[in-house]
Amino acid sequence: MKTFIYFSILISISSCAGLNGFKYNQHMWYHNSLSKAEKDSIYEYGKIIKEWQGTNNLGDYTKGKILIRKLDVANKFDFVEIGSWEERHSASAAKGWKATIKDLITYDEFGNINSRKLYLNEGSIPASDGLLFEEWKSSNTDSLRQEIINYHENGQISSKQHVTIKILKTTEVIILRKSI
Repeated sequence: MKTFIYFSILISISSCAGLNGFKYNQHMWYHNSLSKAEKDSIYEYGKIIKEWQGTNNLGDYTKGKILIRKLDVANKFDFVEIGSWEERHSASAAKGWKATIKDLITYDEFGNINSRKLYLNEGSIPASDGLLFEEWKSSNTDSLRQEIINYHENGQISSKQHVTIKILKTTEVIILRKSI
């Protein structure tokens, strides 16, 4: 039991989210990218929309729009990805395997995913999108309903999942998942 407690303490201390006060790590990056003029605009108008682009030295990138709203806590903001986003990530493994993943996401004004397509291209950086290996389709009714489709390399469907996220009148959220 003592080992478990020490391990739990170590994990919580080493957690970036625990130390920096942000719910998600990308929110720390969004917050740190705000200029004084942008912060002043948020405090004056309550919200702004900012074009975001992040890159690294591997050529990976993320770009899209963020809705930034003022919170009741001083110098804290709410960040919501909205509109069309494009992400590219590189991956590698043993024996020289390399791949790129391209992620095209469309969010609604609340940050819910309306659609998403993930493409995989093994080898060098693709001239085209590559192989579609996952697709999300969403619809809003009394809840958010999503269909997630995974594909084999030959384009055949390998699995389908139907996910319903039902928002209750409280802050509680129920997620119902059904695989086909």
